Amino acid sequence: MAKPGYVKPAATGLAAGLNKGFIVTRRELKAKPSYRRGRKSERVALVREVVREVVGFAPYERRMIELLKIGSASTFKRALKLAKKRLGTHRRGKRKRDEMGEEGEEEESEEDDKAEDGDEDEKRQAEDPLSSPGVVAEFSSNLSQSERNTLLKRFRSNRVRCLVCSDVVARGIDIPEVTAVINYAAPNHLQTYIHRVGRTARAGRT
Repeated sequence: MAKPGYVKPAATGLAAGLNKGFIVTRRELKAKPSYRRGRKSERVALVREVVREVVGFAPYERRMIELLKIGSASTFKRALKLAKKRLGTHRRGKRKRDEMGEEGEEEESEEDDKAEDGDEDEKRQAEDPLSSPGVVAEFSSNLSQSERNTLLKRFRSNRVRCLVCSDVVARGIDIPEVTAVINYAAPNHLQTYIHRVGRTARAGRT
């Protein structure tokens, strides 16, 4: 017997199917683990990203990228076949092929950027020889004694053409091949200027 105040829901008029019988609200069930298999959660995506940054691509992934870079229909099929063999299903293979295709495009764009940067560096070096590596070097107290000795040897052997120095190099260093000493700022004392331009080291010879 129905309870007092009970109102019978309206009938749908259907005898079969999802909406048969009385009108009800469908319950939203939690997805089964089997339905989530192969899908990336935020945690899985983060772990995979860290692993890829540390160890790089797996050998079969690298092979897929090489095949996809060729760009022919046969290589696309071969990449899919390789992914299916490693991952087990056609759907996972297609997803992996799309992912590796995006990675290959990113690599190509990075290579193009590096090539453009290299061309710009060569052009800049041709316009300004002082920007070439090994032409200009810094000599200051930030260097250790061994680094200073190595740099002086390179300067004497003409592998370094210009030194940007502090006063640490202005004491007793004699390099006869030096043709010019340019002071960025005038020193406060005359003796400091004499040391800077190397007159003390060449005393009695010039």
